[in-house]
Amino acid sequence: QRQMCIRDRLRMFCRLLVVDMKCGILDQWKKYLLAILFFFTCSVIFVLQWKNQERALGEALGVTPTLGDFFLFFFGGSDRYVFDPYRPFIFPAQWILMILYGTYLNLNYANDNLHGIGIHALLHSKSRSMWWFSKCSCVIVGTLIYFILSILTTAFSCFILGGEFSMEIHASILQTILEVFSMQMQNPLGEMVITYIMVYLVIVALSLLQLLLSILIKPLLSFLSISTIVFVSSYFMTPLLFANFAMPVRSLCFVTEGLDPGLGFVLIGSSIIFCLLSGWWYFNHIDILGKEE
Repeated sequence: QRQMCIRDRLRMFCRLLVVDMKCGILDQWKKYLLAILFFFTCSVIFVLQWKNQERALGEALGVTPTLGDFFLFFFGGSDRYVFDPYRPFIFPAQWILMILYGTYLNLNYANDNLHGIGIHALLHSKSRSMWWFSKCSCVIVGTLIYFILSILTTAFSCFILGGEFSMEIHASILQTILEVFSMQMQNPLGEMVITYIMVYLVIVALSLLQLLLSILIKPLLSFLSISTIVFVSSYFMTPLLFANFAMPVRSLCFVTEGLDPGLGFVLIGSSIIFCLLSGWWYFNHIDILGKEE
């Protein structure tokens, strides 16, 4: 009888997850299409900046941009900033937009689902825990799809824009376009895989934190809170602002005085677990009908 109960609960969770995948991901296909357009546009901007630098210097940079250069252009972030009145802060616009759009994809669905038909699905499941963890699973899968689309779109853009299919990183391109001077170029493939996994985990952690905050406060305020964390992280390099771990140019994998990715996995993993458990506890104690009103 206990096995049947567990099996029934698992079946109900799968039903909830299927509905969430359909409504929270498949029905949001336009947002994912816009993400593809964003990454392709970033790739075009990268090539145009590279060409402009060659014209400004009056000579070719002597290299062809590689897939690694494309990735680093909008995944890389910005170099560690030390205040200097003669050296302005380089704002990592494409990195910030990439992180925030990943969280935006997961912004409204869970809160909207608490109204109307979502309440009936919750009551039918007879488990607030399953409802919460289904929404968290939807966030994790949706972010994974977004991340995979970013990689595929970047690779396709590199191909059609004349880039070289290599993960090699060119110092000349980094220094002239991103103004990054401290990166180590030895054997970047393994290090880049680690840092890109870190990018995915950071977006997941921020999205789950946003999900938790959207239940406590309004979704718009939760998105503004996440945006503040990302903006401040771009300026201050500290492990306490774990979005820093999503910047390869601030990682110990590439920079001598960078952040340790091992510490990053611990902090980000702890943040994810905290959001999962805090949301589970809170959601099991709130007055859903009162909140709906």
